[in-house]
Amino acid sequence: MRQITGEPAATVARRLMWLDAARGIGIVLVVYAHGARALVDVLPFLGAFKAIDTLVYAFHMQLFFFLAGLVSVKSLNQSRKSYLGRKFGTVIYPYVLWSAIYWLLETLFASRVNSPLDYDAILWIWLHPIEHLWFLYVLFFCQLLAAFTWPRVALLTLLSGWMLLGPLPPINVPAFWTQFPWFITGLVLAPRFLAGAPTREIEAGGGLVLGVFLAAIAAAVFGQLDLAALAKFAMAGVGISLTVAAAYLVRRVRPVTYLGEASLSIYLMHTIFSAGVRELLEIVFPVGGLVLLAITVVAGVLLPLIVHEAARRSGVAPYFGLGRMAPGPREQRRIECDPKELTHTV
Repeated sequence: MRQITGEPAATVARRLMWLDAARGIGIVLVVYAHGARALVDVLPFLGAFKAIDTLVYAFHMQLFFFLAGLVSVKSLNQSRKSYLGRKFGTVIYPYVLWSAIYWLLETLFASRVNSPLDYDAILWIWLHPIEHLWFLYVLFFCQLLAAFTWPRVALLTLLSGWMLLGPLPPINVPAFWTQFPWFITGLVLAPRFLAGAPTREIEAGGGLVLGVFLAAIAAAVFGQLDLAALAKFAMAGVGISLTVAAAYLVRRVRPVTYLGEASLSIYLMHTIFSAGVRELLEIVFPVGGLVLLAITVVAGVLLPLIVHEAARRSGVAPYFGLGRMAPGPREQRRIECDPKELTHTV
């Protein structure tokens, strides 16, 4: 991302506030989707919920990879070494720490888990992520590959075209094939979304055309043309576009942007609290499926927010792998006065 110049600081701040709003919308969708799938056996109107599930899963995680790509450009342009170095604290450490936490909890409460983990699962997290922590696992490899290939946009879009059309080799976490093109889309579109200068769009378009062309040839040769992946990419693009538009509209709504600032904390902890509240209610006060879903979604958002705020105020957030906290009021005033302070990284 290029330095933003020539605009009032307030305009720049509003432009970047939509990023947190988009994360806020996205993380609510994540909590809802996980909560609904856990209650699929007790929900009424199952057909409607399955339709919603299909729509949400079409784009909600792709949204986060797209946003991660958007905010990675400036760091990549400045220093590849420092960019990767920061990933230890913001991606690798949270991944290892929370993998250990989830492994311990699921080992202790194995009788209450639908698919208990093997006792040695913690030793294999470098190959097989635990639960929803695949996001951090795949994100790191997206960042790693981008660090060694950026700014070769034509090469990256060629890789993305291949991942969309295949044929693809089997890997332990196939979500990488789905998410990497969206991470690259964020990188390529960052100048337009964040600085209003689409300097790489022509190069990106040419690379994408070349990638699709070569991938089509390869697919024809191997007889494995799969247009379903391309259709899914298009569906995700629709969902991401609508979310970004909605985020821009609600960028001044503080609760929404605050959810975005706390999105990592919510993502890491929401299943613990949602599952805990669900189990507690089923034992002491059974309720209907719709009410249970509403309660677990609220718990999955609100309780991690409480932990997030406590960690932010006490200064222990980095030790719990909860990322860098949002700036306080004094820091926010400095940012609004100096657009150079507006640096978003993942």
